[in-house]
Amino acid sequence: MTPLTVLATSALELLADDAPLDLNARLKAETGRAGPRRVSRFVRLALLGARRCVGATPLPSGTAVYLTSNTGPVADTAELLVQAATGQPLPPVRFVNVSSNMVSYYLAAELGLQGSNQVVMSRDLAWFSLLETAWFNLPPGGTALVGAVEECAWPLAAHRQRLGLPATAALADSSHWLLLRRGAGGTPGDGTVITQLARLSNDAAARQWLASAPRNAALTLSPMAASGIGQDCPVHTNNLEASDAANGLADAAAGLAWLSRLSGRAYLLDRSASGRWGVIRSQPEAP
Repeated sequence: MTPLTVLATSALELLADDAPLDLNARLKAETGRAGPRRVSRFVRLALLGARRCVGATPLPSGTAVYLTSNTGPVADTAELLVQAATGQPLPPVRFVNVSSNMVSYYLAAELGLQGSNQVVMSRDLAWFSLLETAWFNLPPGGTALVGAVEECAWPLAAHRQRLGLPATAALADSSHWLLLRRGAGGTPGDGTVITQLARLSNDAAARQWLASAPRNAALTLSPMAASGIGQDCPVHTNNLEASDAANGLADAAAGLAWLSRLSGRAYLLDRSASGRWGVIRSQPEAP
């Protein structure tokens, strides 16, 4: 199969404090311009991560946008539900913007993109599912902006309760992005190539895969995978450290951290809470 080339990455995690950060000010400080008017904080967080990933490089107009999130625009959703429950009129723009696919619309509109535009919501291997979406949908030479965004809602105590987290759990806004191209080649040393994606149905299948894994490749487990395989892992592996935040998309953070350390052919194994596994094989592109 034709590989996916990683052209650019951006990993952003902003630990939450008592009051939310002014993302519009941060957008302007980091990217030179503020966000569009009358958009949600969730959209601004996505724009911040996507702009950091793309930089000043114009994208082909056919570039696809693939996005995932665990809770979507949770702050505006919670506020609208309170307003509806108390009989207050719902602001039309905010009501429209709580649809999760609005964030990918704003990204496409700002960047001038007219390609496929999809939001993939999944509790099982959401980041891996996004990579699969790019793998199976991008034509040769096609590009995709792939992102995972998670926002906080204030007060944080109520948000922790909403998520079923302990009262002391750390929370963060996060915006993780990849720019991918279908196919290797182009500029020499362009980036990392993802050469295989595979799913494993359960922990037993993962142990079996590890026991027969190539001995000349580096094997890395995400924090969830390491906890799932336990102490009886059949081979030596590298383990990624868990994120400080309890509410982020852990598989996106793990994937970007792994790509940033890549040297030689390597495998990343990730696991969902339900025990399903995803395997990513990757390597630096040959010069």
